[in-house]
Amino acid sequence: MAFTLPWKYRGVVYPLALLFVLVSINPVQGEQITELETILVTASAEKEDHPDQVGQEELRHEHVVDLAELLSQQSASTTLIRKSGYGNEIALRGFGKANLRVLYDNAMVEGACGSRKDPALSHVPLLAVRKVNVQPGPFDVSRQGGLGGAISVETVDPSAEEQAEVWLKGGSFDYRSGAVQVTGGNDTIQALLGYAATEMDPYEDGDGHKLTDFAPAGRPYSNEGEDQEAFTKQDVWGKLRWNINQQHSLTLSHTYGKAEDVLTPRVAVDIEKERTTLTQLHYDAFELCPYSDHLQVRLYHHDVQHNPFDRYRDLVGAGLPSFHRRFEARSTFRGASLSNTVERAWGELTVGLTHDHQDWNADAYNNDADILINDQFIPDVDHDMWAGYAQIKVLTGPVTWRSGIRYDDSTMEAGDTLKFSHAITDSNRQHDRTASGYLFASWYPTDFSRLFVGVGRSVRLPTGAERYLQGSPTFYGNPDLDPTINHELDLGTTLDGVWGQWTIKGFYSDLDDYIYQQASPAKTWVNIDAHIYGIETRWNKEIVNGLTLDAGYAWQRGRKDDQPANNDDKDLSEIPPWKTRLGLEYENNRWAVRAEWLHSGKASQIDEEAGEVQLADWDVVNLTASYHYSEHWSFHLGVENLFDESYAVANSYEYDVVSGSAITPPIVYEPGRMIYFSVISRW
Repeated sequence: MAFTLPWKYRGVVYPLALLFVLVSINPVQGEQITELETILVTASAEKEDHPDQVGQEELRHEHVVDLAELLSQQSASTTLIRKSGYGNEIALRGFGKANLRVLYDNAMVEGACGSRKDPALSHVPLLAVRKVNVQPGPFDVSRQGGLGGAISVETVDPSAEEQAEVWLKGGSFDYRSGAVQVTGGNDTIQALLGYAATEMDPYEDGDGHKLTDFAPAGRPYSNEGEDQEAFTKQDVWGKLRWNINQQHSLTLSHTYGKAEDVLTPRVAVDIEKERTTLTQLHYDAFELCPYSDHLQVRLYHHDVQHNPFDRYRDLVGAGLPSFHRRFEARSTFRGASLSNTVERAWGELTVGLTHDHQDWNADAYNNDADILINDQFIPDVDHDMWAGYAQIKVLTGPVTWRSGIRYDDSTMEAGDTLKFSHAITDSNRQHDRTASGYLFASWYPTDFSRLFVGVGRSVRLPTGAERYLQGSPTFYGNPDLDPTINHELDLGTTLDGVWGQWTIKGFYSDLDDYIYQQASPAKTWVNIDAHIYGIETRWNKEIVNGLTLDAGYAWQRGRKDDQPANNDDKDLSEIPPWKTRLGLEYENNRWAVRAEWLHSGKASQIDEEAGEVQLADWDVVNLTASYHYSEHWSFHLGVENLFDESYAVANSYEYDVVSGSAITPPIVYEPGRMIYFSVISRW
């Protein structure tokens, strides 16, 4: 398949490519090229675990365009929630959506869509990522909201050495992508600039059904919609670092993303356009005094503009509007944090203060007549969050102790009148004061084994949509929602011996006031009590020199302790079935070949009264091969879903808030056989 860059991207890509050629005229010597860093770390509940690692090479070679797909392939405990060809999210141990905090260089990032068509990970440009830490459990108090864990994305840093990289990718379903990144400077000033453009047609599943075929019956795609690409996306990222001296540094970073015509068949509308702006300023100071080994100040401003519309849909079906609609949503996070770390022979202590503020607003329009029909869809919600925390790590012989405590003071208020939620309450402004913390102990009886146990308490505040959404007289938010409290126990062991490296973990989460969707008498959110528990195992071993076998297994179960109105099903929704992962990889000096088998059990323990449906078990085989021709060139070929299976990985759980869809949202099936290639050049 020939790779052709779209005309609308050539005006940016070609000048950057010319810059790359000019840099390559004076190539960097071989000894000046630094080794690429590890970019993906899937950590366990204890940060001292030996993490699963995926090199930066693999991220640049993969065809995926959002991190949710990549993370779901790397661990048995993470599951993809498929919504579209681009803009998906994951569940970790059964915790997903707002129950899983996403951080971008340690600052909160979240989408602007009330029905999560733009989850937080969709706003992260893949090629700007240096590493990702996946932290299950309530064992970090430096940030609020990680009920079941957190995903922390760290971006690439500039280098003093002059380097340039170009990536070209192509594949099935007319997938095409191009990117360039340059960096350089001196010991005092370093800068980095990158650009990427990606687009893809709607894929077909293993039975030949197009992505657009999964749209709800009341809003099928029109002929114009059927002819659209699945998405187009462009990202620009940059970072400037000033090393003032050996003790002080200042870093300014900026990321801009633009996505257009993103088809989201799970719901009744698509995304006309989306704009993401992520700006941060970091100040770091080292060894200022005996009581400050690392002082850090962070300022950030994250802005997401999200505009759904249904122009690509036919107007059919009873009860739906007889006109096309569009929505204008915007979410802005801004804040500051201050932390100070003291290191001693016995361990380290970190104390910090944080302030975060979110503005969230959304309006609905009659797109045919260009008339405002709902200026309170998300009624100008302001959310102020202040917090203080302390974390300590203590080394006592063969035992390591970690502990943390956090206090949050949060105020949330809608600026507009709640015209529908009065059916629940007349209250509007909510003030929440919550505390969280944990204690984690690791015992090393030998140099090759570890036993660990942790207890923790985490808090997840309601979102602005869950409290204040004003969709219709039968679909609205609940201002009286209480925060969800998770009391969790984790325990397990790691072994490193002649039979390989083993990790075995178990967890139990008791959830008070768990935020849950209720279908009738009106669609809204309520608090219930519930619990989730499960186990996870991982193993890897080098069979012979260069040949490695790795495997993983995860199982979790969720149950309600009390019921929402008109729902007697005891099973908790959003809990993936058990999943296994088996990989075999061979590497030598230039070649790397990998085969991977993923298996998921049948999704049968589901909340059918909340609209979930049973899904069949599935098996998928993926193959990849990489060849490093020289220090300047590398090539990659991959096949995903080798046997062209037709399968769905998870229920699409949440209701469509912009359309008030029926209780059972459509299930979007996964792509069929996907063949892709990539070429990377470095100078």
